[in-house]
Amino acid sequence: MRHFSSYGPVNHQEHFCVERNDLVKYCMNQLIGKTAEKPTGNPTGQEIGTPEKGGHYFTIWAPRQTGKTWLMHQVAGAIDKSRPDTFITGKMSVQRVILREGDSDEAIFRQLTNVFNICFGLEIPRIQNWDDWTNLFVKGRYFKRPVILFIDEFDKLPRSII
Repeated sequence: MRHFSSYGPVNHQEHFCVERNDLVKYCMNQLIGKTAEKPTGNPTGQEIGTPEKGGHYFTIWAPRQTGKTWLMHQVAGAIDKSRPDTFITGKMSVQRVILREGDSDEAIFRQLTNVFNICFGLEIPRIQNWDDWTNLFVKGRYFKRPVILFIDEFDKLPRSII
């Protein structure tokens, strides 16, 4: 029997919910560079980027408890299912990254090393600066296929990091 849930990711088999299949497909297609029709009720959709030019991103801004994390998990799962040999997906949350007042921008990297290792099941050396972060994504160094990185709670980071 289904029941109402007001927190955490929704499980459509256990909770009452409206499945957003068109939105999941649209977001997935934006990330994999495939043309897609905008879902109904989404007049602010962005045009699709060009992955061969270095990738692109989009953000999801919405009030609390509206399904942002759920959407992220659904889109990552759809990519993993439909393109397992084409892309590597990783989902990381920066919710527990804690920066203290006066910390430099690079202070985040001490914490991101562990978050990144958990996200991808890797053992990378400690990230110490922006160059180290960028070098993680050099083709062939750690990943043999293009990476799609989902960052949850991104807006928690200081503006200078964003």
